[in-house]
Amino acid sequence: MKNQYVGDINDFAKYGLLKVLARAAESEPLRLGVIWYLTPDDRGRDGKEIRYLQNPLHLAADADLLAKLHEIVGSTDRGVRLISQHDVLPVSTIYYDAHVPAGASRESWFGDACSVVEACDLIFLDPDNGLAPAGGREGPPYATVNEIRALTSRGQSVVTIQFFGRRGSHREQMQRRLSELERKAPANVRPFALRWRS
Repeated sequence: MKNQYVGDINDFAKYGLLKVLARAAESEPLRLGVIWYLTPDDRGRDGKEIRYLQNPLHLAADADLLAKLHEIVGSTDRGVRLISQHDVLPVSTIYYDAHVPAGASRESWFGDACSVVEACDLIFLDPDNGLAPAGGREGPPYATVNEIRALTSRGQSVVTIQFFGRRGSHREQMQRRLSELERKAPANVRPFALRWRS
């Protein structure tokens, strides 16, 4: 996640889904935790996909969320801290916003993140690119299957975002990632995916 992305079209999808999931429990809302895999901003086009703010379909889907993201995008200093300041997610949400390091200190960073969200029922991981490729290079732009396992092993539910690559159809890519997650998940955990199109 980069601060420059805050309020773009993907945020509308992510936060809309999290709001629904957090209140899906019959008895009381789930306590939500967010681990942003923050990396430095760059000068690319990312974060400029904000035309959705004028789309009546998005207004009909969640007018409150749209209004809050519109205000954030219009601010002079877009950043993840504005998500909590504008109560985009439930006020009880716990956030971890330290920049994710490369190398050996990654384990310590994730340990700190786990401690911060320990009391949460539902954890959202928000890396730049989704899950690290199986057998591939792990780094700051990715969450890992082992990090998901660490959270699910202690009884927490986990949601993460995954962007499609160019190898295989979208359905095939989804199935590969789900199979990998299922192989490493605790016995009582059944991963599933939702596909979202802007």
